[in-house]
Amino acid sequence: REDRSAPVAKMTIWPIKEVHNKGDILRLDASQTEDLNSFDTMEAMNFTWSTNISGGKVLGYGSELNVSLDEGYHNITLVVIDTDGLTSMTWDATLITNQPPEAVITTPDMRFRNSERTVNVTETASFSAYLSSDPNHDELEYKWDFDDGQTGTGKNTTHSWSNFGKFNVTLDIDDGSMIDSKANATISITVNTIPTAVIEAPGDVLVDEPFLFSANGSGDEDGDGLIFRWDLDGDGTFDQTGFNTTYTFREEVEITIKLRVEDGFAFTEAEMGISPKFPNEHPVPKIVGWKVGDNPIIVTLDDDEGEIELDASVSVDPDDDINNNGIIDEGEKNNLTFSWYLDAGKDVSDEDIIKDYDFTKKGDTVRVTIEGDGTHLVILNATDERGISSYMIIELYGDNPPVVTNLKTNMEQRLYVNSTVLFTATADDDDTGQRNKLKYNWDFGDGTIVNDTTSSYSHKFDEPGTYEILSWVTDGYLWASSQISVTVTEFEGLSVRIPREGATLSGSVLLKGSVDHFIHYEIDSVEVRVDSGEWEKADNWPDWEFRLATWNYLDGEHTIEVRVEIETGVEQTKEIKVIFSNTVETDNSGLITGVVLFIVVAIILSVVLYFLFGRKSNKARDLMMTMPPPPGMGPPAPRMAPPGMMQTPPASAPPAAQAPPKEDEKPIEKAEGPKMIRVKCPACKKVFKVEDKGERPIEMICTHCGAHGSISHVPGDNEEDTPLEDDKVEEKGPDPLSIVCPSCSGLFELDEVTNEAKCPFCNVSGELDDGTISELEERFGKKAEEDITVKCPSCLGKFSIKSSDSDIICPFCAATGNVPK
Repeated sequence: REDRSAPVAKMTIWPIKEVHNKGDILRLDASQTEDLNSFDTMEAMNFTWSTNISGGKVLGYGSELNVSLDEGYHNITLVVIDTDGLTSMTWDATLITNQPPEAVITTPDMRFRNSERTVNVTETASFSAYLSSDPNHDELEYKWDFDDGQTGTGKNTTHSWSNFGKFNVTLDIDDGSMIDSKANATISITVNTIPTAVIEAPGDVLVDEPFLFSANGSGDEDGDGLIFRWDLDGDGTFDQTGFNTTYTFREEVEITIKLRVEDGFAFTEAEMGISPKFPNEHPVPKIVGWKVGDNPIIVTLDDDEGEIELDASVSVDPDDDINNNGIIDEGEKNNLTFSWYLDAGKDVSDEDIIKDYDFTKKGDTVRVTIEGDGTHLVILNATDERGISSYMIIELYGDNPPVVTNLKTNMEQRLYVNSTVLFTATADDDDTGQRNKLKYNWDFGDGTIVNDTTSSYSHKFDEPGTYEILSWVTDGYLWASSQISVTVTEFEGLSVRIPREGATLSGSVLLKGSVDHFIHYEIDSVEVRVDSGEWEKADNWPDWEFRLATWNYLDGEHTIEVRVEIETGVEQTKEIKVIFSNTVETDNSGLITGVVLFIVVAIILSVVLYFLFGRKSNKARDLMMTMPPPPGMGPPAPRMAPPGMMQTPPASAPPAAQAPPKEDEKPIEKAEGPKMIRVKCPACKKVFKVEDKGERPIEMICTHCGAHGSISHVPGDNEEDTPLEDDKVEEKGPDPLSIVCPSCSGLFELDEVTNEAKCPFCNVSGELDDGTISELEERFGKKAEEDITVKCPSCLGKFSIKSSDSDIICPFCAATGNVPK
């Protein structure tokens, strides 16, 4: 055994840089380690990784290792031990640094005034550091300073200030690392004081007399500008502003007025209850079914004209309402009289629109006829026995109802599931200016209802079925509707005729199919892909075709997908499982080392047998068929040579030379008919007949075992071809060398020195192994030194070397080896 050499440890830290961040994953790579001992593979050697930090801590084992290192300067050591216990060591250094944290303050419930975070005095404010982060995911420590002598801790905290002013809130965070461990953030907070509100109302409040209200006594401690808002009619709406304001009450009723004082951020409200006094209460005019503040009373027009009845019999004089329940009961007398102004909107000359001569109708009920669409005003005046009157303005709105003239879909009411379909309603309205203001509403019958949209609306149905589509149109007052029925079906029109499920495909295949669809839909595309790869467009849809080259894929089972996309978003996909089968050369390069050793032994044994028996052959050998035995018959098949190399048959089982034919085995000749010869098969050892047509070589098939072979000449081809006894055969040139084809196991002969051979049975060409070339050179003489092509057993790359080279290095993967002589 030759002396063993120690391995050469080599290491790489990926990514390659001098400084890494704490928390990064580093890949320690020893794959470039070298060992000249052929049995010391990477898998057989032991790799140990360690660091100088933490007392030489072992990081792990193996030729590759992923680690995350602590902060600091690491000397990383690799120790490699091969199968003989020989050791090699190497090391590399890297710096692991900490990344500083980032401090972020958020105020989840805080409001802004003039782009400033503002909180009121004594109001609790929330602060959070949840957006703060550390790139190394270290645990953080949080400290807060609220700029008023108070501090806090934790990721989330709260605080309130007792004084107004501006305060800077500071957050300090620390990740506990050796360097760059701290960060801070600061925000400014404005603390606001809440204003005070005071109502001043001197004297009694009288009905029908202006009354002065004042906000005297209101103020704000921090001097903000104030806004004063008043609600003097008790409806909850602050509809007057100013430090002082006046208001005239028309009724004798208890009411609560309010004052709101605002400083731009906070506000305070004050209330005061008042009771306006009036010696005689005003009548309260009312209309059955309508009150002031409601929407206008809609009058439906027919041919631009409409009529409505107004009933004021529910009006009340509080003086007549003895029990004060708001209505005139039995035993109570309604003493009101009524007058109506039916065209008040046209009386542009009246400043107060209340003129006696304008009220042309009398009584508690009146019929009003209006012409033309739009707003019409009617005034009702109610007068009590003492001549005190009250009036109300009644809003009438004349409206021609809209008409839906058409409702349709762009897909002829036969739809596909998931197709986006446009529905269009056509409507008309005779009202002035209303035609373009119509609002459209849709009910698609599948639970989808859309309000206040346009005349066209796109919708898609998720389930098949028959749906009633309802569209109703409104002009804001009246509406009209229309309805259609649509049928929705699943799209299943994609068919694949070629190939069928489970078919076996090879070469270039034309896939075919069709798409059956509603004529009002258009096909956007038909696409094909294999094994979830890229989609490629097919041709000529709806009867689509697609050319598929199966040799672009490995042999075996594959999934072909065909997808059709129809306009508006409908699609269907079909899958077909098929098998690709194309001829691929088998790669047995992994057997090179073992096969080469076997061939060397076989060649040596063949040479010995050749010198013992080969030179005693006679011309009868020419009758031997160079044919391999068929599978399952004859002697065991020789072991295969590596891909790209031919193999000599094992010396232990050379083709048996046939003895000279006996008298009864000589070719049989007939006076008539073809010339027949008898041949003994070297595979099954049986004799069969073959016709000799005079062509050389004679190709034949054994009629017993089916073996293929050929012979180059037979006795009688010339005068010298006379069978002789073995001890009388004249010396001839070297015998041809028998070769076994590694592809079809066919047996044939070589009679010259060559580096390559071609099988005459299957036409496969390949390179000869060195043992076979040496045997040929021994028989026929060496050829001049030349370049030969070899295949690397590691990366399978091919390259050229000199025929005399022994130690070689692969130029592709740097693998080393030697060529046996």
